[in-house]
Amino acid sequence: MERKLEKELSESNAKVRTEDIRRRQTELLKLILSLYLRMLKFTAPSHLLSSVLKGLAKIAPLLNVDYFMALLKVLEQLLRRELKFEDSLYCLKAVFHMYSTQETSLLDLSVFSSALYKLLLELPRNLGKAELLINCLQTFLIHNFLFGINRYAGFVKRMAAMALRVPPNVALALLSLIYKIVQRNSKLLRMFDEEIIGCGVYLPAAKDPEVSNALSSSLLEELGALKSNPHSHVRDFANELIKRGSDDFGRARLLPLHLRKDPLEFLQIQ
Repeated sequence: MERKLEKELSESNAKVRTEDIRRRQTELLKLILSLYLRMLKFTAPSHLLSSVLKGLAKIAPLLNVDYFMALLKVLEQLLRRELKFEDSLYCLKAVFHMYSTQETSLLDLSVFSSALYKLLLELPRNLGKAELLINCLQTFLIHNFLFGINRYAGFVKRMAAMALRVPPNVALALLSLIYKIVQRNSKLLRMFDEEIIGCGVYLPAAKDPEVSNALSSSLLEELGALKSNPHSHVRDFANELIKRGSDDFGRARLLPLHLRKDPLEFLQIQ
């Protein structure tokens, strides 16, 4: 009887300690978030901004929907300012990581989508931040998000164009993302046809991927050019995409082993 009582007391104390730790963690999270929000609202862009946005990106998955809505407004206003390439990406990373943990999918992310779409154009001038950009693209376009097919098509087309202007390891990461996106969206297979029957023409300078009309264009021009890339893996991946595009994306076949990597893993290739 005495042992049973000791066990129950021990379990009760453990439960109290766990609840106390959670309460303290919640209070600490509120305090950190309050500090970050104040700095974002009232501090002009400075050497502190990058640190604040990096920290925010780390704690973003822990925030509930109430904090998320308040923070979303602040980050949207921040993105409308002239930020450094890296700061813009950390801002987007925080939003995408927060959004991916929320149960709601009714929020309008068009401002953040357009910002990411624009940053893709700046990739060749910011290769040192390629990993951060690929991470944002992967989270936004593959993990827990559902969008209209036109948005996916706009991003896929621009990624294919950027693959022609970056080093082989970054090109492979972009091709890997294209592969994963098309694999999940069979309607994009029409972009692998030589003759595209669509409405209107592709608008590469459009600010919003939704209105770029990329679905009326083909990926074969970019992929054909990548078949001449000096790096053998880039040539192989471009060939694989072209072959799979003409074969229902080869859904029954696995990619060759050297191409079967996470997009971020390709960045480690020299």
